[in-house]
Amino acid sequence: MTTYASVLFGLFASAGAFCHADGWCGHGPDPRPRQETQAGTLNFPPPLEADFEHMRLELEIEDMNTPEMSAVQHLFLRPTAYELSELTLDAQLLEIASVEAPGYQTSFEADGRTLVVRFVPPAPVGEQVELITHYRIVDPPRGLMWTTQSPAFPGRAAQIHTQGQPESNSFWFPCHDFPNDRLTTELIVTSPQGYQVVSNGRLVGKDRKVVRSVDLDGQHDLKWYDLWHWSQDEQAGGNHTPYLVTLVVGKFDVVDLGTPELPMPVYAPQGRGGDVEVTYGRTPEMIEYFGRILDEPYPWSKYAQVLVWNFGAGGMENTSATSMFDGAIFSQADAIDQDFDGLIAHELGHQWFGDLITCNSWEHIWLNEGFVTYMSHLWREREEGPAGYLAGIMGSMDAIIANDRGTAPNTPGMASKIYDHPWEAFGRAANPYPKGASILHMLRKKLGDQRFFAGVGEYINRHRLTTVETDDFRQAMEDVSGESLDQFFQQWVYRAGIPRLAISTVWDEAASELLVNVEQTQTINEQNPAFVFDLPIWLRFPGERGVQTRVETLPMSDRTASVRIALPARPDIVAYNHDLAVLAELKIDQPASLWLEQLASGPTVASKIQAARAFANAQGTPGAMLLFATARDETLPEALRLAAVKALEAQGDLSRVFFLVPPSRPGSIGSPSVREEIMAALGRMGYEHPTGSTGKAREQIIALLVERALNDPSSRVRAAAIRGLGVMRATGAGKIVLMAADVDSPQDAIRRAALESLGQLNMPEGLSVVLRYARPGAHDRTRPVAIAAAKRLMVHDDAAVRAMLAETMGDRERRAWEAAAEQIAAIGGQWATDLLNARLERTKNPGDRERLEGWIAAAGAGG
Repeated sequence: MTTYASVLFGLFASAGAFCHADGWCGHGPDPRPRQETQAGTLNFPPPLEADFEHMRLELEIEDMNTPEMSAVQHLFLRPTAYELSELTLDAQLLEIASVEAPGYQTSFEADGRTLVVRFVPPAPVGEQVELITHYRIVDPPRGLMWTTQSPAFPGRAAQIHTQGQPESNSFWFPCHDFPNDRLTTELIVTSPQGYQVVSNGRLVGKDRKVVRSVDLDGQHDLKWYDLWHWSQDEQAGGNHTPYLVTLVVGKFDVVDLGTPELPMPVYAPQGRGGDVEVTYGRTPEMIEYFGRILDEPYPWSKYAQVLVWNFGAGGMENTSATSMFDGAIFSQADAIDQDFDGLIAHELGHQWFGDLITCNSWEHIWLNEGFVTYMSHLWREREEGPAGYLAGIMGSMDAIIANDRGTAPNTPGMASKIYDHPWEAFGRAANPYPKGASILHMLRKKLGDQRFFAGVGEYINRHRLTTVETDDFRQAMEDVSGESLDQFFQQWVYRAGIPRLAISTVWDEAASELLVNVEQTQTINEQNPAFVFDLPIWLRFPGERGVQTRVETLPMSDRTASVRIALPARPDIVAYNHDLAVLAELKIDQPASLWLEQLASGPTVASKIQAARAFANAQGTPGAMLLFATARDETLPEALRLAAVKALEAQGDLSRVFFLVPPSRPGSIGSPSVREEIMAALGRMGYEHPTGSTGKAREQIIALLVERALNDPSSRVRAAAIRGLGVMRATGAGKIVLMAADVDSPQDAIRRAALESLGQLNMPEGLSVVLRYARPGAHDRTRPVAIAAAKRLMVHDDAAVRAMLAETMGDRERRAWEAAAEQIAAIGGQWATDLLNARLERTKNPGDRERLEGWIAAAGAGG
């Protein structure tokens, strides 16, 4: 799943029940194996009381605007280790009517979290049991999201979509809601006519169904429904884990990018079918490329991408049917600065890593998310070459360098059993997305392309259609490469933190030697030993045959290490870790002349970015001129140019940043991303330096931001300029910002920037605009921005803002009511606690209750 946010759920108590951090509520012991330790709660995969082989789920949706449906589940299972007298399934807030198993007497208990079924006589080992459960699904708070029709969205049809990861599909069907089991599934769905139904696997058939209803006067009426039958069976590619089961019901424009042998339908919002090709048209190329480099063809019978309303993340990799957020589409006109290839490649990569092979427990989620983050980098390598690939890897490493600062035993590593809720495993400081991708890059550098990709292929061959742990991957890589990788995996996968290096470069003219000293400055003790790695050093120097280069390696296994490198002459470039072979923070002390040459002529884009960053705090050096030239050079990689802009900003070099986009030629910077970064930098610098060196700098910056806000062809640049006006508190440009709030753009980017700026400008006339977009009818990702802005502007009409916040607390859109709750808590007082308590009283989901209790506590403290 494409999300880097960590959603944390804690414990709370409610009358008559005990609710655990993982969402379990009941009157008995927590059924999940857990162990409390000083470092945190250890979680273990729950035992499998049976092998769950197949699920046939029959759903009947009578009315798409009434959020409830009836269900009959046929779950086929086989006891494995011992005869089965009792079976526990996850079944969250389902209204269970009956449970039966042909050939057995059954009884059951359902407490809102689990369904416990007892069999008389016990089911023998190896004998298949069919468990038939009749139940109703009534507007669940998680797992199945039901967006009904609303006058706030004229013409928008009702829609259902599901979200099973990590453990939420048990809100709409009973199951072993953990990834350590796999089964085949089929959904048979009765829906009102005119709606599309999408699920995993192949479409077995679609029929019409007539239902005779009786109204209050006793009159009969015939209603026609569609009957859809989807099957994720062997013919569709095989089994999958329960969290990957999906259901989407809605009205779409459907455009198939595939072939009869492999359909690739994209389900776009109605009216957007014409934009599918420009957004998703590279999907077939990605499928072919990934299948080739992995030596494993695409494994399923179709690949659907379904854009749904009110989606909580970017995408979700349901087997053969990825869900995408509704804004993941753009027109040909917007293609100048829009690109969802990273998201598309990420979710597609999951069809191999996450679906075909699934982590056995959330401890090993990096085997899903780290792999597909790396797959996005591989796609970028195909499209942009080594520079694009290394820039992507550097971005992943930057995220870990900034956040992964913990030490044992208090901080869990990337792969750890310690968490209170599964989402924590997705959002650790040692984040499995960027750290997992960085580890795979390091492994590729260590083994070389041939052995690395052969090992990955062997891993897939061994474990397709199974669940895996990290050691399964390590073993495959060892067997193919002939290397011992245990130490590599122990220090990079299982422990927290990374090496942080202080490096000095000294030239010994008398000895004609380069002296390199390296110290690991992170905490080093018995529980946190020094990291072991080889640090590459790329050298350029004059030789007998002209300029020569070579790579030296400095082995590190202790706190410090030094090396003397004999060279025929003083080197003019000494580039450390030029190919990012080591995930480490480097603080390098070397002469400015070396940095200048590295910025101009370093061996890789990563080494040049490293040099640009080295000049960030060196104002007035010759580096500023080279940074300026680098930022403006359209032939250089975009990532390097962005680094140059950021370095000029860090230097406080306002004039050079300003003249990157000269007023006489504002379109002279062709890259929208670079122009966007310049606008953002000018806004921040204009706020921090309100007068500037000439006394007119502020007015000049505002004029440039206004011009770009009105005229730039890129919506991203316009949004950055508008946001800059807010940061600068440019009230004189308030009318421009007010106008921008009514401009439609991809992702609603311009409107969101305008609403944010209106909150900063503190203009009374901005409040009515902000309130309009805080209410239903606005984009679900825009409303939280408007709600936050309204809180900032409430001094202009306290009652109106409070009325909007109170109204929003009853909203069905999660982003909206959560944003309102946060602002209500910030206001505080009895009014706030009453509103939050009212929502708490009607909230069923334990995680939501815990968050509300936190806001209530904050409101009380603030009041």
